[in-house]
Amino acid sequence: MEIRSYSYIKKLLGDRTYENFSGYAKTYIPIATIILVVLFVLSQFVHWKIVSWLLNLTLGTSLLFIAYVLGVILLLDFGVDVEMKEDWNGRHSMPEVMPSPFKNTIIWAYTLLILGIAAIYFSNKYKKNYAFECQTFLVDENRGIYHLEDGNDDEDMEYTTEMKGYELEKLNYTFCESCREWVEEMGSE
Repeated sequence: MEIRSYSYIKKLLGDRTYENFSGYAKTYIPIATIILVVLFVLSQFVHWKIVSWLLNLTLGTSLLFIAYVLGVILLLDFGVDVEMKEDWNGRHSMPEVMPSPFKNTIIWAYTLLILGIAAIYFSNKYKKNYAFECQTFLVDENRGIYHLEDGNDDEDMEYTTEMKGYELEKLNYTFCESCREWVEEMGSE
């Protein structure tokens, strides 16, 4: 009898596919992690459009971040020893009934999947919030409202200053009604 290490994910993907993807994950996930850490640290201290663009490219529901999450799931996956049965032709195959520790890998795989979905969701919220912080707004300090810099122009607006989104978060200003309607129209198209 031969003993091999198996997990639920490895059983789903197959031996070769699992080993190929694990090899890619071991190569690229550390590099991607360093890039993401640098972007997160930069986003805490600066509010640059280039950082916002890079976060938009690498976080949330982008294919790069989904591939990153799947790679991390493969790296965090663990296997248990399974005693393979020998077929009549000398090949080894999976046993009919998996050992009881194998159920732990099923629970772990679903836990990693739920954590991966949560990471995608919260990183999407983070990148949208950071994009708001980097955007420039025209502010009417007398009326306490802010207006999109590149939105439709309202003739009766008197702009007293330009501010970034992170500056507006500290103040209690409201979004201009005409801009809100314009953004909703653009979003629906």
